[in-house]
Amino acid sequence: MVTVANSVETAIDSLRDIVSGKPSTDQSSPHLEATMLTQAIKAIERDEGFSDNELMDAVLAIENNPKCAETYLSLGSKGTRTLYLRHHMGELKKYD
Repeated sequence: MVTVANSVETAIDSLRDIVSGKPSTDQSSPHLEATMLTQAIKAIERDEGFSDNELMDAVLAIENNPKCAETYLSLGSKGTRTLYLRHHMGELKKYD
């Protein structure tokens, strides 16, 4: 019973952090990592104006290095976000 209560408390804390936009302190959680990836991909679709091919490259770059999602979302400057993302897209292309 205590284990269930602790699990529920952890889940509620995680949801609270996600809703408030607070960065996660537990980067090992697969659910939180997936949420960060989803948020980054939605932001890229909304903000970057990429073609379908560029969007696919961006998604692959984010999936290939999930920490990129967190960094991308934390950058305040749109121009810097785009440069950062294009850098990682280019790195991925080097190995095609």
